[in-house]
Amino acid sequence: MPQPRRTLQDLATTAGLSLAATSYALRGVRGSPATIERVRALAEELGYTVDPIARALASGRTGSVGVSGSLRDLWQQDLSVLLTRALRRRGKYATIADADADPEQERLIVEQFAAQRVDGALVSPVDPSAGYWRLLGPEVAVVSIGDALTGRPGSGSVVFDNQHGVETALTHLAGLGHRRVGLLAPSLPSTPAAPPGSSPAASPPTWAST
Repeated sequence: MPQPRRTLQDLATTAGLSLAATSYALRGVRGSPATIERVRALAEELGYTVDPIARALASGRTGSVGVSGSLRDLWQQDLSVLLTRALRRRGKYATIADADADPEQERLIVEQFAAQRVDGALVSPVDPSAGYWRLLGPEVAVVSIGDALTGRPGSGSVVFDNQHGVETALTHLAGLGHRRVGLLAPSLPSTPAAPPGSSPAASPPTWAST
C-alpha cells in the first residue's frame, strides 16, 4: 500500500514547531541556521515534499518563470541555460519554450504561460508588437530581451545597440580587407526600443571604402 503523503503539519509536529515557523525554516527565510538545518533534515527523513498546488493557492505564486525564444539561435540556447541555473539558485524553476521564429507558435506559448499562471516571463520576442503579449496580466513580471514589447506597455526590456554592433562588424571586416559587404536586416520596420537611428532595418548603414 502506498504511504500517505506527509503534510506540513506532520513535519511541524515532529520538529516541535508551529506551522509558520516550520514553513519559514524550510524556505530558509527565518530561524536560526541550526533550526533551518534540523527542519530540512527532518523533512528529508520523513519524505516530506512541498505540494506546489497548495503553495500556489496559499501564496498566489507558482514559482514558475516562462522563458521563450527561438532556440535555433545558439546564443538563445546559452541564455536559456544560464537563466534556468540562475532561477534555480533562487528557488524558482523555468518553463522553456521554443518559438522557432514563428509568431503563431509564440502566441500559443504566451497563452500557455498565462494558463500556467507563471510568476514572470523572460522572452526574446519574434513579434514584439503583437497583441497577445497582453494575455500576461499586470501581475506577471515580464522582461523582453532584444526588443521592447510595444504590444504590452510597461514591460521591462534589454535592447541592443544595433548601430554600434553593425559599425563594429563593418570596421572589423574592413580591417580584413573586405570592401563589398551585404547586410541582412529584419523585416520589421524598426527595433522598437533601440536608440534612435540604431535599427539596421530603419536606416541601413552606408559603406565607404578606406
